Amino acid sequence: MTENPARHGHTFIDTAAMPWEGNGDSVRKLLRNDPVAQRTVILRYFPPGDASVPHRWYHRTVRETFLFLWGSYPGWEFAAPDDTQGRVEPYGAGAFMDRPPYSLHGRRPAASAVGSEFLQWHSHGGNFDADADESLALPFGSDAPPGVTFRGPVIVQTDALPWQPHPALPGALIRTVSAHEDGAPVGHYPIVQVSLPRGWTPPADMRIVALGGRPWLFVLWGGIDLIAGGVTYGARRGGYLDWQAPGAVALAPTLVAAEGCTVLCVGHTLSPVLALT
Repeated sequence: MTENPARHGHTFIDTAAMPWEGNGDSVRKLLRNDPVAQRTVILRYFPPGDASVPHRWYHRTVRETFLFLWGSYPGWEFAAPDDTQGRVEPYGAGAFMDRPPYSLHGRRPAASAVGSEFLQWHSHGGNFDADADESLALPFGSDAPPGVTFRGPVIVQTDALPWQPHPALPGALIRTVSAHEDGAPVGHYPIVQVSLPRGWTPPADMRIVALGGRPWLFVLWGGIDLIAGGVTYGARRGGYLDWQAPGAVALAPTLVAAEGCTVLCVGHTLSPVLALT
């Protein structure tokens, strides 16, 4: 793991070399934990075969966002407090889920045969589930809190999204997972995936532009070389990089990995273009 934790600098992590730590009925790798900047990023793994006791809860202010990398996660979604049946959402590889505050959810009492690994990022510190003022249980049969409107999550199957030519990276492709959310902290959007073909080389002096906050990226497949703080990082599958905008991050003028490269980008588009039209 290579890391520069300076608040106004950058952080690079080879997550493959990072140890897992216990986290209740799962394990995790905590990549960023900054409640002041409203940015926490976690790589999380649920093992197979663990069924859950039926329960449901919601969060008062936290916005949770997930990208499922592989496996199967049987989530339990509820439309409203009087919805006692709920529905099972079989989150699998490529599923993206954006959960706003007051979204009622839980764990289904059914086991995953293979387990699940996913990226989770949200607008709070990493232990908000244990905060009794933030994460509130809503038992079956209980009344709804007064004056509360419950909202469901946005769920997108990213593998079904069309690829489009990238507006600023000739030969590259891009697909928009989520463009914007009202009230979200700066740096949380856009959320895109960028695909670079085998043998692709970036244009000279190609810098990544982000308006503010702490944008980040995660290499989903292949590899690419990145320059941050004057250091060149070989970001391969599982590589994570974040930085304090508008600090400069650039694409190194080298070929991408032989198998190509796919990158999840949050708060930027891996290029000088931020808004997609």
